[in-house]
Amino acid sequence: MAEPELQRYLLHHQTKLDMLCCSDCKVLLTSQTGLSHICNCHTECYKPYPEAKFSKICSRLDIWETYPLIEELEGLEAISRLYMHTMALVCAHDDCGMLFSTKGSMQKYYSVAHDIKGNDLPKE
Repeated sequence: MAEPELQRYLLHHQTKLDMLCCSDCKVLLTSQTGLSHICNCHTECYKPYPEAKFSKICSRLDIWETYPLIEELEGLEAISRLYMHTMALVCAHDDCGMLFSTKGSMQKYYSVAHDIKGNDLPKE
């Protein structure tokens, strides 16, 4: 679904999963990762955007704040024209199951969600 305020950042509302989709990279993003993806990967179209306004749009569209757990995706059809990532990091703390594409995002999550910091963070 085209959302004019998101289109200028190459983002669209993927209604099947209620996530953001980067129309250039063909990846799904959450309300928490959308702006940082554009800032880091598409600097040519990134213009400062108030996070509160972005959050309000995501809230209105019911965009997920985090990626769904693997169990929540079981049985769903693949979405055409999106890239399927075959490598990911999975949080194994108390069978949490959150998925991450980078070590940094996983470490940030650990420090907030599981109150694990410093040397106790996962290394690999």
